[in-house]
Amino acid sequence: MGGLNKKAAAWLSLTFLLILGSIYAVWFFTKGGLTAASAVSSALLCLIFGLLGLKAITQVFDNLANNTEPDPTLGLGKRSLRQSARHPFAKLFFAALFSRLLVFIIAYIFEVKLNGYKAGLFETFGLWLRSDAPHYLGIAQNGYVTSGDARFHIVFFPLYPMLVRFFNAIVNNTLASGLITSVLFTCISGILLYELMLCDYSRKKAKTAVCFLLLQPAAFFFNAPMSDSLFLMLSLMCMLLIRKKRYYSACAIGCLAAFTRVLGVLLFVPASTELILHYFRLRKRGKGSLKFLALNSPSLLLIPLGLALYLLVNYTVTGDAFTFLRYQSEHWSQRPGWFFNTAAYQTDNLIASFPYEPKAAFGLWLPNLLYIFLSASLMLLALYKGKPAAAALNEAGRAQGENLELRLSYTLYFIAYFAFATGATWLLSGPRYLACCLSLPAAFALAVNKKWLLIMLFTLLALLQALYLYAYVSGMPVY
Repeated sequence: MGGLNKKAAAWLSLTFLLILGSIYAVWFFTKGGLTAASAVSSALLCLIFGLLGLKAITQVFDNLANNTEPDPTLGLGKRSLRQSARHPFAKLFFAALFSRLLVFIIAYIFEVKLNGYKAGLFETFGLWLRSDAPHYLGIAQNGYVTSGDARFHIVFFPLYPMLVRFFNAIVNNTLASGLITSVLFTCISGILLYELMLCDYSRKKAKTAVCFLLLQPAAFFFNAPMSDSLFLMLSLMCMLLIRKKRYYSACAIGCLAAFTRVLGVLLFVPASTELILHYFRLRKRGKGSLKFLALNSPSLLLIPLGLALYLLVNYTVTGDAFTFLRYQSEHWSQRPGWFFNTAAYQTDNLIASFPYEPKAAFGLWLPNLLYIFLSASLMLLALYKGKPAAAALNEAGRAQGENLELRLSYTLYFIAYFAFATGATWLLSGPRYLACCLSLPAAFALAVNKKWLLIMLFTLLALLQALYLYAYVSGMPVY
């Protein structure tokens, strides 16, 4: 980074810290009722987020100054007849499928252990009708309605129920259709994540990322008939197409992601980041022009189009494009807020629930807090361990994927995703939402290098997923 860039980065970093610190200070002194524990929790999360922001600013200037790309042959990205260069799509698909079937079997074993034998495995799939699953399947069966409790289901985006309805025309069982689609989308997500990682990193890193995706504690939610697996698949597909410089195709998929969840709109962040960096790389080689931006920038508008279509659905059904916001606020006490406020009230609720509501403590508040803090910390570790591409050049002058820093677009996407997803005023599904963030598997793969440590961590993650699944099956407030 040149001297001018260093000075600009320093000023931008100072501005960022002043803004973040001012927001936190205003919140802290006007909040009222903060306990010592919640004050410490909120301050710690704000600190971690601040460090993430500082690192992201450094990455921005490094990328603009150097624009060094990884060696495209590092991950053996081109297919050939050579066995060593083939992509193990079948192995990835069936490994993911096996992991999903194993989750079903373990959930069944827990169900029998807790409630005794009542029926076979297939007859107990009703245990997956929890959290938001009944709402999605209700929409798949009946569409959106305007009366009764089901009128509140307009807050759930329509693409997943539409696909379940399509599969149900073949399967003729709504629950089975939901479970099949969720498992299928998860298996495809494993392949897409592997391909995405190979754009920058080695096969080893790609496999590590897929293992983390399937073993993380909240991964069992990918089995449930909810939109998590679909949103993950579309996000990964969008990002993979962006990395291949197919911007219109990528943003069309991003539109579908935004038609699946409001968080899909945030794919605009990595898409625009990659487009801008591509322009600067072309300009560095004397090929960049405003014509490139003029031709490709309009593709970015496709992503928020997905949200616009959802608003149209709201208007068509209820006569108000923003009915979902009113229902979120009135029925679920859900409004946009600050992530550090979430850390504060989650900490207070955790402490208050220990003596009187241990199920809420261990099923809801503790998993939420752990996922919030550990995901942000994992991103921070990956960013500070990796080397910028320009500092990781091999003798041939190509960036080596084993030691590369997390890609800038993944960093910025996580920051936006984290702030939005965890900033809700009444967050109940933090682990489930964060499990769908594509930046986390990449961060884990970059943060952990030693084989023995990987084995230990994967074992721990599998055990934590089993415990979290047990809490879900036992009826704890796991959302």
